[in-house]
Formats: sequence, structure tokens, C-alpha cells
Amino acid sequence: MRRRRDWRIPPGMVCAAVVAALAGGSCVSPAGAAEESAVATAIVPFVERHCVQCHGPDDQEAGLDLSAFADETSILKGRASWQRVLEQVHAGSMPPEGEPRPDIAEAERFAKAVRDLFDRFDRTAAPDPGRVTMRRLSRVEYVNTVRDLVGVTIPLGDDFPADEIGYGFDNIGDFLRTSPALIDRYLAAAEAAMRAAIVVGKPFATTYFRIPIAKLRPDEKAIPLEEGQRVLTGREPLFTVFVPRAGWGGDYAIAFRMKGVEAGGEPPRFAILLDDEVVREGIVPENPVPVTGPDGKPKKDADWFECTMHLQAGREHRIGVSLVNPGADPSDPNTKRALLVGELRIPNAPPRPESHDALLAAPDGLEGIARSRHVLERFASRAYRRPATADDVERLMVVAKAAEASGEPWEGCMALAMQAALTSPKFLFRVEVDARPAADAHPIDDYDLASRLSYFLWSTMPDQ
Repeated sequence: MRRRRDWRIPPGMVCAAVVAALAGGSCVSPAGAAEESAVATAIVPFVERHCVQCHGPDDQEAGLDLSAFADETSILKGRASWQRVLEQVHAGSMPPEGEPRPDIAEAERFAKAVRDLFDRFDRTAAPDPGRVTMRRLSRVEYVNTVRDLVGVTIPLGDDFPADEIGYGFDNIGDFLRTSPALIDRYLAAAEAAMRAAIVVGKPFATTYFRIPIAKLRPDEKAIPLEEGQRVLTGREPLFTVFVPRAGWGGDYAIAFRMKGVEAGGEPPRFAILLDDEVVREGIVPENPVPVTGPDGKPKKDADWFECTMHLQAGREHRIGVSLVNPGADPSDPNTKRALLVGELRIPNAPPRPESHDALLAAPDGLEGIARSRHVLERFASRAYRRPATADDVERLMVVAKAAEASGEPWEGCMALAMQAALTSPKFLFRVEVDARPAADAHPIDDYDLASRLSYFLWSTMPDQ
């Protein structure tokens, strides 16, 4: 893959380069006898007869002096002006009315000579790849990259400056400016991301969302119920939709509070479901036996039925309970087997998010500074989208050591160092390190190629 500007390289240029390479030679100079002859016989005479009266040294209408284009080199340098000239001649608007006008054959010879000159140049000129713009990650690219790197999705909100639009796009490098307000938001977003991804110190105390079943589905079954309970007599699951907090994917202890109504001498069997898949089955007695705690007193959660579910961050999940064996007592058709479901309990967060273990993982036996270097080198290599250098890792280690000196636990030291990486220009910008910036067109390395393709196709960082 070759370095190139954001505008298209004419196909003729590529073809000429391929032919030259196969022939074992180099691209020839754009100057040639045929072109010089066309300039002298068709282009300059036409300009002198029909153009310089209004576009010459004495009168430069529209700021254009065509008398300055006396040879092939000057015409090629003024390509944009000559494109306008061709458009005017083709439309018949130049020369203007009242001035001597060329016949059709003369105008066609002139236009053909100009087009042939530029076509010849496109086929034979040495390619000019220019320089690659140092692109800042767009708003969308930033969110996607943090998500794939850290494992959390950051809600940027309206206070995060929007990207400027250029030519209908919000990812053109020349329009992706960086302001002080944007830097402030990057600092805050990096702090929020690492706070959500890594638990510092003891895991958070578990709190719960308690959802009364009465609020989920009304039921008119003629079975006496306690206040707030609802009955379930069929196979369809009584469900709710739960969206885990961003970054808090992991194992959750989900529980339903249930009692049973037997029929035909058989107690009701329940199934707890996650996304319509059964994760636990059991029997609910009509009169549950009280469960006592270590102090000999009945436990308050005797009628809670719990199971562990793995919930993914940022995804909606269906959580429900189903009656497995619906039916009636043959001797008493008015009695139906049922579940009395009172409440659904969902923890506010798992003890520790998945991202915590993923970001801080290290081989067994690594301890102290070696472990920290391993964790930060792996993180920096992914964040910077190329292998981190020793200097890159050392800068992050300086942050980690400073945090450690202030009494921060190891997890906090790593989180602060990773936060520093998220505010580094090597993360916020797509930087292509070119060992030959002044050279002619040459291949880019695999890491730059991977980044170009990944952000072009998915607007996010390359995978492993």
C-alpha cells in the first residue's frame, strides 16, 4: 500500500508506474517533443488570438493572465486555471460575444491539445504521495476505540464538542481540530472510563434493583394473592428487560421471590430464564420450610430463588421465570397449579467487572515492577496501535510510581497510568511514523495498514 493524499490518483498514473516497473525502467519526464510542438502550434496561438485581449498582462479579467503560460511546465503548474479555460471554451462562453470567435475545428484542436498535455503528464509523471495528515480520532471513532480497548462504553453527552463537518463528512483530517474544551472532555472521559473498568480497593457493596412483579404484568386469575404478588399458570415467562450499567458486564446473582400452589399432589416446578434459555430449574413448595441462619433465626430470604447469570455490558437481556408443569387437580377443576411471583431482584453491579481482570491480567510468577511493566506495555501497544517502545512504557511507569508513592493501591496505580495513555497524542491521533518522510512513494508498514483499514471499515481500532 502506498502513501497518498486524500484526493484520487488518476488511473493513468498508476498504470504508467506499473508498466515502467515491468519494463525495468523509471517513469519518463512529462516533457516531450510532441507536447512542446502542441503548445507552440495549437495552445499559444489560440490564446494570443482569442484570449489575451481580456486575460493578458494589460487586462486581467477574473485575475487571470494567460500570456504567462508560454510553455508546457507553466501550463502544468496552472492546471486549475486551465480546467476553467476548457470549461468556458467547451460551453461557448469564451471568447465573449462581440469578439472574434474561433471556428469549431480550431476550438477542438485547442481543447484536445490541452487535454492531451495533462493526460500525458498523468501517465508519465513520478507519483507524488504527499504527506499523511495526522488525524485526530473523530467522536464516533473515539467512543468505539475506548469501548474495544477498555471494555466500557462512554456516554459522551452534549457537553462533548461535536466534530466539524467538511464536504458532508465528520472524519476528514483537516477538519478534525483540537480545542481546549475538547482536551478537558478527553481528560474527564479517560477518568470515567478507567473508573468504570477497574475496581480500586475493595469491591463495591452490593445494592439491588427490586422490581415488584405487580408492575410488570397484570393478572386476573382468581387465586388469592398477597399484596404485590402476581400468579403464573402458563409456560410463557414473566420477564423484564435489564440493561447493565456500561462497563459492568459479569456474573450477577438474580433472584425471584416465589411461592407455590400445588395441584394433583404435585408442586409447581419453575424455570428461571436468561434470554429465553433456562439457567435454573426447581420446585416451589406451597408452604416453604423456613430456613434458619447461623443465629437460629429464620432467614428473611427463605422464599427467594437465586441463580447466577452472566450479563454482558451494554446489552439488553430478557430475564424471566416460567411454570414448567402447568395443570389442574383432576378431582377439583377449580384448583390450578401455579407460581406466586412477588419480586425480581437484580444486583446493581457485579463484584468486579470483566474489564478489571482483562486489563490487569499477567502471567503467574510476575510480581512487582515486572508485573506492572507487563500490564502497561500490553495496554500501551493496543492503545497506540503499534508495539509500545521502552520510552512509552517508562512514561506510564512514572505515573504509576508516583501514584504508588502517594499510597494508591496497585489497581489504582495501573488505572491512573492507563488513564494517562488514553490522553496521549499517540492514542487520540492516528499517527503514522514514517522512517522516510522525504522519500518517493513507498510501502507503509503492517501496523499503519491495519489502522487505515480498521478505521475505514469499522471506525475503530484494529483487533489482535
